[in-house]
Amino acid sequence: MVKVSKTSPEVPVWKRVVGDFFVTWIWIATSSFFSEIAAHFANKLQISELSLNVILLVIGLACLSPVSKFLWGGNINPVNHIGSLVRGTMTLTDCIFRMLGQLAGAVLGTLTAMAVVPLQHQGRFHLLSGGLREGLAVEVGYACESALVFFMVLLSFYSSDHPEGEGYFLTLAPHLTTVAVVVIGSEVTGPSLNPYQSFVWNYVYTDNQHSLKEHVSVFWMGPLTGAVSAALFWRYISPIKEVRKRDDASSSSSSERSSRDKARGRAAAKAITTERNRAS
Repeated sequence: MVKVSKTSPEVPVWKRVVGDFFVTWIWIATSSFFSEIAAHFANKLQISELSLNVILLVIGLACLSPVSKFLWGGNINPVNHIGSLVRGTMTLTDCIFRMLGQLAGAVLGTLTAMAVVPLQHQGRFHLLSGGLREGLAVEVGYACESALVFFMVLLSFYSSDHPEGEGYFLTLAPHLTTVAVVVIGSEVTGPSLNPYQSFVWNYVYTDNQHSLKEHVSVFWMGPLTGAVSAALFWRYISPIKEVRKRDDASSSSSSERSSRDKARGRAAAKAITTERNRAS
């Protein structure tokens, strides 16, 4: 996940669309290697495959951050744009165009990986779309994807709105959250957390690995519900924060005015006393 950036009116929407396209293309293409590398080197390094996948994910997201910043805040996940739309920080037109840019990047990224990676090393590509673990109900998968995306998007909002949102920790925090939710959801849905990633690896690479019900309910409705819920929750608590800020500012302003008035009063009293002394 890439950090949700504050709206910058000086950056035209076409640049953001281009940024979303290239960042998504790069991420989908490069992240396709992670499972293959983990499977090949886990035994040699004597660590679990999941642990090596997590390490590769951390490195990949850390490398993607400066690329995203350079490409006008490019974002790889449509749930962030849906959240920003519901939150009221992105227009519907911008949201549609940026999501189309992401979709085009995801499709091209999948085709790039299929073309570049030798066929014998594509044995784990089918896992990239995520998948409901055997024996689990669709409702469980839906709840898992929804809850994980909720916390992921919520932290993105917090980090982008924080007064020190460009700090090192808050820049990495959304990525670390992504890693955490991936580990948590690994035994339920994979997880995917990104509807486009599930779509391209399920329909562009494989042939309907998910049933239609599973694909729509778990890997589309789940993340979208999480993003919308996070945006509505943030809209609910944001006015409270704004009221507190205004109250603090008003209190501070009142204190300053009171101090100035007292100072003026003392100065006026001193002037009157001085005049009386001169008169006497």
